[in-house]
Amino acid sequence: MSVHILDNIRYAIAKQLPDMERGFTIHTNYGDLVIEQEDAAAFVALTGKVLRRKLARLEAGQGTKPARTAGAAS
Repeated sequence: MSVHILDNIRYAIAKQLPDMERGFTIHTNYGDLVIEQEDAAAFVALTGKVLRRKLARLEAGQGTKPARTAGAAS
């Protein structure tokens, strides 16, 4: 397992998730889905949950100490 993957997940939790709270666009092969700010919180919560679980699972597999991340109490 690459440390680069863990760093990417940590970065997503620390920087990209908070940025998503202002709204964002999901790009698909069939076009874009625009998520407005008023709808973004549900996506952010679910994405954060998935990323934190993945990070914990990967860190446990490597025997590394879990990093402190924003919103880790969720």
